[in-house]
Amino acid sequence: MAPHASERILDVGSVQGDNLQFFQDKWCSVTGIDASAEMLKIARAKHGDHAELILAQAEDIPFSDNEFDM
Repeated sequence: MAPHASERILDVGSVQGDNLQFFQDKWCSVTGIDASAEMLKIARAKHGDHAELILAQAEDIPFSDNEFDM
């Protein structure tokens, strides 16, 4: 993956948000979803307000088509 600054990235199955830092370092806007509230709590502790983190199932992503670049 070769993300560019300002691209919107969706990380499905974010777990603890470990992949989000890579995209943040590239100046991307990051959103992570995961089915575990506990994992999202850990991700929020790591990323604070720098990532949007949403409790959701991968089978039912709460976004419209083409809302993200990757």
